[in-house]
Amino acid sequence: MSELESPSFIDNLAAAYADRSKSVAVVTGNTVDVFADLASDHYTSLERAMYARLSQKLQVTRLDSSTGVEFYSQKDRDAFFKSIKGQSNASNFADLSTEEGLWELMRKFDELKSKRESKVKSEDDSFDYLEQMAGTRHSPLAAIELLRIMSQDVSQAREKNEAVKPFCVVMQMSDFFFPPGDPRELSEIDRKRLVSFLSWINDPDFEKSGNFIVLVADSASMLNNRIIERPSTETVEISLPQKELRAEFVEHYFATQGEVKLEMSQQEFIEDSAGLTLTAIQDLFGETEQTGVALSSDRILDHVNKLFKRMLGDVITIVRPQHSPDAILCYEDSKEVSSEVFKSADDPDTASSVMLYSGPNGVGKTFHAEAFARESKRVVIRLSGVRSQWFGGTDRSFEKLRMIISIYGKVLIIVDEAHVQLGNIQSQGGHDTEQRLAGSMISMMSDPKLRGKALWCLMTSRPDLLGSDVLS
Repeated sequence: MSELESPSFIDNLAAAYADRSKSVAVVTGNTVDVFADLASDHYTSLERAMYARLSQKLQVTRLDSSTGVEFYSQKDRDAFFKSIKGQSNASNFADLSTEEGLWELMRKFDELKSKRESKVKSEDDSFDYLEQMAGTRHSPLAAIELLRIMSQDVSQAREKNEAVKPFCVVMQMSDFFFPPGDPRELSEIDRKRLVSFLSWINDPDFEKSGNFIVLVADSASMLNNRIIERPSTETVEISLPQKELRAEFVEHYFATQGEVKLEMSQQEFIEDSAGLTLTAIQDLFGETEQTGVALSSDRILDHVNKLFKRMLGDVITIVRPQHSPDAILCYEDSKEVSSEVFKSADDPDTASSVMLYSGPNGVGKTFHAEAFARESKRVVIRLSGVRSQWFGGTDRSFEKLRMIISIYGKVLIIVDEAHVQLGNIQSQGGHDTEQRLAGSMISMMSDPKLRGKALWCLMTSRPDLLGSDVLS
């Protein structure tokens, strides 16, 4: 069994801090998967994988709304209190100049964390870390203010002792802390959290402090743009596992847990599992071991579709067609045109981005397109009911769709009832959100980065209802 490799996003995150001097990183995408932990030679959660790398050079703490501000270990907690002892902003709850005082501080910290009864003393100029941390559970605004003080104290300590590591905080589900929208239109509590956070990260002293903030969010579009658009903010997207990563995981699983019954070869499984997270592959293997039934291609495809439907709703279906153009009777002219379009689509320089299939319902438009998709070795992604499912969540949905497209080689994206999904975005009386959804889809169709990789196929019985921006 070969050694596990560091996840690429971890390398990107480390480079954003060390090489590009970013002070804030937004981690999005496949954030609920498992990732290689080189230290233990096993797989672990996103947070633990980031902690293992970041803690080598930073003092790392964490924040989520359910537990408040916490350290990852007692060792980290001890190191933090020792690093900031004697600072003007630190707690006067105990004498930090002595070892006895430090241990008293830590003992009381454990008591307060277990009771969760203390309140934040916002009027007290001398911040008591223990009471503050115990009071940040379900209080994100208080937590942000406390983290800001902790960051400042570490910065002051580093001015006197360069051996002190910079401060880092990992904020889980940060999109719930800082939702998108104009700050003037946010609720009062959301606005206060955003303003407090922006005040912290835009402070020149923070920018040059060497301290680091990692925001974990489901999607960059679900986080407030005031944070994303900062020059010192880096967005790191975790893609779905590529072929090499799936192969590494399968090899590691078979070596440590034992091989699993497959109806195909190990290499074929790795190919067919495109789109699955490592967690989903692990679940599939566990289910197969329990039932004793060999894992089939149909079961793999079923799991892929279930995963994507959880991400995007019922609008998406992955299909691997089993019929070829030979199964199409008659329609010789249409077959000739389709053959030319699909062949030219293999080369980005000659590829068409979109093709239009028009005709009455039930004449076999989808069957026709899928036959040529199989011949050209393209995976089929069917989209239907996009307008009703994605209404109000356009940016997030297209961000997820782009992530799905990226995991496959060449794809054919079939849009059913295209005249309903796209319509004419220039028509009068259309809702702004509908126009934005259609505009986002048209923008993705014309993306030069997807030319040759993604061929869009619009199915419609009413091409006259499509706007000129689509037909052109």
